[in-house]
Amino acid sequence: MPGRTDDRPGGPLSAAKLVRHEVRLRWFNTVDNSSQLVQTTDLAELWRDGTQLCQLMERQQPELTLRYHKRVVSQKIAIANIELALNVLRQKSGSTRFIPTAEDTYFGGERAAIKVLQQIWLAFVARPLRSKQATTAVFHWAASVTRPHGRQL
Repeated sequence: MPGRTDDRPGGPLSAAKLVRHEVRLRWFNTVDNSSQLVQTTDLAELWRDGTQLCQLMERQQPELTLRYHKRVVSQKIAIANIELALNVLRQKSGSTRFIPTAEDTYFGGERAAIKVLQQIWLAFVARPLRSKQATTAVFHWAASVTRPHGRQL
């Protein structure tokens, strides 16, 4: 079906999952400092060295200053950056159950990036709201925030 992407090999996203995923991407694009609109296929490459992921964690918790490597020259340093960001996510969410490992995020590609984005959304946006009306308001905001400026996914 046009407009659908794969969540896992051989399985398209359901309509509801696709809408939730698009809202998470729109939210990410509003908090991301880059001028380019990020698509699902870009997430894995964007987070591969861990620097963007660390910067996202710092933006979500302004009091936090992560000591990550800004110049990544090896796979080992990239995985260390990813691990640092995922540790913040684990602390914020209070669970490690659905958060991929740094190695899985580094090697996992698009599927792992979608999982990480989902957990970031849950930890920093959905759980703090804790009410259906507030969550609905965020979904309406995320759906409309990019349209007035001509930015659409």
